[in-house]
Amino acid sequence: MLLPTLVSSIVSYTAQVVMSVQIRGPVKVTGSIPYQMDSRQAGFFGAVFWNPTDDFYEITNVEFNASTAISQVFSRVEQGAGSSYPTSGWILDSTRKVIYLPTVRVVQPHTAVEFYVKVMGNRQTESFSVQVRAKANGTDYQESYLTSQQSVDSPFSVLWLGQGPTPHFVTTISPGVRQTFYVTLQESSGRIAIAGGGTLTILVPREFTSLASIGGSGWGSATITGNKIEVSNTETFVDSYRTYAFTTTTPSSGSLYQLDVSFNGAPNEHPRGNFAIQISGSPPAQIQLYCDSYNPFNQSPEWALVGTSPYLNEVDYPSNYIHTSSRNAREGYFGFQNSGVETITTVDLEINGRTDRQSDLVQMRIYDGSTWFDLGLIRLPATFEWLSMDVTSYLNTWEKINAAQLWLQLSAADNRGHVYVDCARIRVNG
Repeated sequence: MLLPTLVSSIVSYTAQVVMSVQIRGPVKVTGSIPYQMDSRQAGFFGAVFWNPTDDFYEITNVEFNASTAISQVFSRVEQGAGSSYPTSGWILDSTRKVIYLPTVRVVQPHTAVEFYVKVMGNRQTESFSVQVRAKANGTDYQESYLTSQQSVDSPFSVLWLGQGPTPHFVTTISPGVRQTFYVTLQESSGRIAIAGGGTLTILVPREFTSLASIGGSGWGSATITGNKIEVSNTETFVDSYRTYAFTTTTPSSGSLYQLDVSFNGAPNEHPRGNFAIQISGSPPAQIQLYCDSYNPFNQSPEWALVGTSPYLNEVDYPSNYIHTSSRNAREGYFGFQNSGVETITTVDLEINGRTDRQSDLVQMRIYDGSTWFDLGLIRLPATFEWLSMDVTSYLNTWEKINAAQLWLQLSAADNRGHVYVDCARIRVNG
């Protein structure tokens, strides 16, 4: 077999340095959903994805799904800075019941991430459920929230963290300190006010101690019972928000906790939000080095290359990828980003791909700058997913990692199958 001509790594993508903290609880998704919705104005819908594991989770879709509604309840989305995160890519489907975000967002071990977008009602009168959903590593996660919409002008009430005007659904703070938290109730229709006399209820995780109310403009005196805070809004407000503040001592250990907030008020306001509080720690670093160069193998039969070199630099099928149905087809050489700033504990080679036929296998080889190593045969899944191979014994220094190149070969009985590879990366755990 020919050895590759080594090429200098063209760093066109920034290596991802991943910091992680210990998190409690399962992998899940939560949200903050308005109740109620005005007939023709927009308000925030928020989602939070939680990853408490030692693995990377790659989110490929986020959605607010009201498919069980009878009516077409959404008319459009508003996106951009201050209106959505990410600032583009949100889509309202043709049923006008589902808003979704096709995305590629890698969630580092022991972290949570937020998404939000402004959603406009569609002049319907109906109470319905909204499923906050996220698909990560091929699995769907969801949480259900109830909302209501009116065909006439009505308040658009929603909850979020922070002092505004940009919402937050995840916040990161230091361990073992006195910390102030801000919870905001917003009326965004600009037409009908939220009446005074409603009750904001905040359930603070029991690990947070010494709760004390600070208050805020438009809020009365709070009642604190154990880990529960209850406080009433003392004024009517429209097209604005009211922020309530409290202080507490945070836990001394790094972890992530859920803050549950709800509001019950007039005329018919019952928004609910489940937010993430992340306590920072001193976690190990993890670095992802994506494919950033392609040095053609030039020996038939080869794989078909789609898109722009280096083809495997990000998860973006069908824009850039490689594929083949030819038995024994070979392809390489794919290089990776350079780094060298962290201690090396373990190293994994990861590819994102799929196959049309489970009997077809892909042979993998890795180069360390002087020697090719056979990693054996892998079976790709039926849908695009990440597969990981431990290559620590081959790439155990930064010199070898920075010289690494990947070579692939299809192992199949005939030419009737088809395999696809969309992305490749090296993950270094410190």
